[in-house]
Amino acid sequence: MSDPLLCKYAYKPCTNPRVAKKDGDLHRLCEFHRDKANAVQKIYATRRRRERRSQRLQILVQRLLGTIEPVPFDSPGQPEDEHKASEERELIEAELAGLLDDEKNNKGADDPDIDDDLSSHWSAEDDGDRDEEKEHALRRLPPSHRTL
Repeated sequence: MSDPLLCKYAYKPCTNPRVAKKDGDLHRLCEFHRDKANAVQKIYATRRRRERRSQRLQILVQRLLGTIEPVPFDSPGQPEDEHKASEERELIEAELAGLLDDEKNNKGADDPDIDDDLSSHWSAEDDGDRDEEKEHALRRLPPSHRTL
């Protein structure tokens, strides 16, 4: 019943002939079962590589996070920093409110025929005035907020 030239598939009898290796010897399986086994092996190998890659990444992240020192919340300069930040924020908000008010005043809000596109209503002189206002406002801002 066991023909040495037939497939040696373990789970059920297969009547297909065994496939020859490159060196002339016979593989244990037929072409169909070899292809099937190779496909499953490729899937497992891919899964194994992905899991190893994720483990290496996890280890790397843990090492990097281990070198970061947390900043203490009760640092001695914190109240001053908060006060300074709130002053800067108030100054910026005031400047922005002023710029927005100027835009509303220059827009001609009383005229219903004027559309919302401000650039179409500005003359070259208005652009120069607006640039000067922005430069003046930027000079009053703290250096860390002057980038526009």
